[in-house]
Amino acid sequence: MSRNPNQGPAGDATAGPRPDPDGVLAPPLRFGYGTNGLADLRLDDALGLLADLGYDGVGLTLDHMHLDPLAPDLAARTRRVAHRLDALGLGVTVETGARYVLDPRRKHGPSLLDPDPDDRARRVDLLVRAVRVAADLGAHAVHCFSGVLPAGTDEDTAWKRLAETLTPVLEAAAGAGVPLAVEPEPGHLLATLADFHRLRRALGDPEPLGLTLDIGHCQCLEPLPPADCVRDAAPWLRHVQIEDMRRGVHEHLPLGDGEIDFPPVLAALAATGYRGLTVVELPRHSHAGPHFAARSLPFLRRAAPAAAPAPPPPRPPPRPRSRPPARHLPGPRPTARRSLRHPRREQHPMTRPRVTPATPEADTTGDQASPRTRGDRAADGTAPAPTPPTELHRHLAERLEGAARAWLDRALEEAAAHPGTHGPISVWELRLAEAGRRCGLAHADAARVLILHAARADADTLARVYHQGTADERRAVLHALPHLVPGPDALPLVEDALRTNDTRLLAAAVGPYSARHLDAHAWRHAVLKCLFTGVAVDHVADLARRARGDGELARMLGDYAEERTAAGRTVPEDLHRVLALTESAPSAPATPTHGTDHPHGKES
Repeated sequence: MSRNPNQGPAGDATAGPRPDPDGVLAPPLRFGYGTNGLADLRLDDALGLLADLGYDGVGLTLDHMHLDPLAPDLAARTRRVAHRLDALGLGVTVETGARYVLDPRRKHGPSLLDPDPDDRARRVDLLVRAVRVAADLGAHAVHCFSGVLPAGTDEDTAWKRLAETLTPVLEAAAGAGVPLAVEPEPGHLLATLADFHRLRRALGDPEPLGLTLDIGHCQCLEPLPPADCVRDAAPWLRHVQIEDMRRGVHEHLPLGDGEIDFPPVLAALAATGYRGLTVVELPRHSHAGPHFAARSLPFLRRAAPAAAPAPPPPRPPPRPRSRPPARHLPGPRPTARRSLRHPRREQHPMTRPRVTPATPEADTTGDQASPRTRGDRAADGTAPAPTPPTELHRHLAERLEGAARAWLDRALEEAAAHPGTHGPISVWELRLAEAGRRCGLAHADAARVLILHAARADADTLARVYHQGTADERRAVLHALPHLVPGPDALPLVEDALRTNDTRLLAAAVGPYSARHLDAHAWRHAVLKCLFTGVAVDHVADLARRARGDGELARMLGDYAEERTAAGRTVPEDLHRVLALTESAPSAPATPTHGTDHPHGKES
């Protein structure tokens, strides 16, 4: 088999430079494909396929079917793979995201954050093995991630565990001369670029520590467009994964099936001078892996700049400096939020103006209105937090057409006549699934809340509907909590929603139930999550009362503004709004909320 025509001598990441129009040479982008998207192929066949298709390299996930890191004779098997890569002219990155390589019952378990030190040691051992494999293969980086926050573990403890467990891995990486590229992963403790910098500072910015940047994750949850994320990450960039994705939804999609505008992203990547692999990451598409591998490379080559500009000097890390008082935020106050938004997102369903649904937090008027523009009351003066079910029913009945109104009446009658659970699923639960089709998307949330109320769903029933339901049904459960659960029994559902990056779910999670029952520590982090993900703080119920005189929240807001300003990013206008509320003197305490103000409470 012939050597990849896009590659120079094996392992030479700088072969084949292209001149820009001024004649300045810059390295081309080098594309690879991840073996976790070719899990149904033998490793040798997968490598041959990628070479035949013209890829420059491979993202090799160590797993039971591909260079099993726990099987005997690892060194000898690694040498054979190294020879195969050399013969095919493929570069390589070693990835460690296999789902069940350590435990057949726990996805990605055990992690670096597990409470059991023996379990953490197993993950450390896997990463050290990966470093040795990477050194033997001549890989340009080893990829890893933090893992999710374990139940019952507070965030501070988890960050300490992460730093402690990565230390021996970084020492091994330094000895092998291979960077350890940590990936921010949605839903994990280290989920964002800001989290990566927190880890970097906690470890003292060690030389072997680098970043894996997943372009889809940037689209999913970072406040800046993916191209800006690339530029901000450039000094620490050691590995890049790429796929398509939609804002707020962590689902890896084939290139062209999501919302990412790839030419600006690839142009920004080329401008950084990045010389590693950019690896297509489609782990849920192995059933058609060869098809998507064949489709992805031409897509990337069309989207890549025809001639990469000369790389600018890397941006130096922000210099440590003392933080200013939170009330004197650095930089000018922005006059608009559009500078933070990706041009392609302007018409995305999660950001464009839409009909305001008749939910417990908003009246249904049928007018086009952005969630950010809603005031404390709906257009007709009804209190939005929350609208009593009888009033919500009246509003909805006035707005539904005859067939939809008749369907809702029947659904409510069924729920009232047969509450609780009957068999695997109750008839009223089927009506939850039908609500969008029967009543229209603008009214579906309100209809679902009314059905749950008519069924007199208790905390256990709501938890079952939430965990088994769609995102729309989960959102309805969150809206229904203040009507159906008087105490804190449903807080686990709120905490689960606050761990997601679905912005509509987050908006529902910070409603009246959270205002009543979240402890101060969790509530503060919920407010920060809204700021970070772009959820308007108008959604945060009882914001003025809970923020009033909260010095700790003011400190956290100041720290966040400081980090954004140091990175050259805009400070959200909503942050200034919340900060102004904290400057007011605290009022007399209202009904006590559940929990305590202990700084090590359960993280959101």
